[in-house]
Amino acid sequence: MTVQIDPRLLANFHAMVPLQHMQARLLDFDGRQLKIAAPIAANLNDKNTAFGGSMTSLMTIAGWLLVSQNLIDGEIFPDVYVTESNAHFSRTVTSDMTATVWLASNSFESLALQLRRRGKVRVCTEAKIEGTDGITGAVMSAVYAAIIK
Repeated sequence: MTVQIDPRLLANFHAMVPLQHMQARLLDFDGRQLKIAAPIAANLNDKNTAFGGSMTSLMTIAGWLLVSQNLIDGEIFPDVYVTESNAHFSRTVTSDMTATVWLASNSFESLALQLRRRGKVRVCTEAKIEGTDGITGAVMSAVYAAIIK
């Protein structure tokens, strides 16, 4: 089931210059997991494989979008930014790629409650990059901060 993304977030997503150059597009969001895809042709390194910077960018931005969307609550539209990330590249990716991100622990309901109560919250995510062959080429753990403006 696809869930709608807040139009303000989608506008920010589509305006991000790196994503325009990477030709990234939102594939799916089910409320708990989000997927962004990008073609290999726009993200090649000098070895004709997926550029590591493109892979980490896709995972980071997918995490930002997932966290932002799940913490929007009525008039509360928190600022969300990545504070930590750790990526591991296990295999080369030689085809179009998909970044998938999900919440590492807790629930968005409990995190949203903390955000309303304290005005800020830390959110941990996990992400992976897969090629069209379904093989994982990279994984990333990240921490995002969300602050009510």
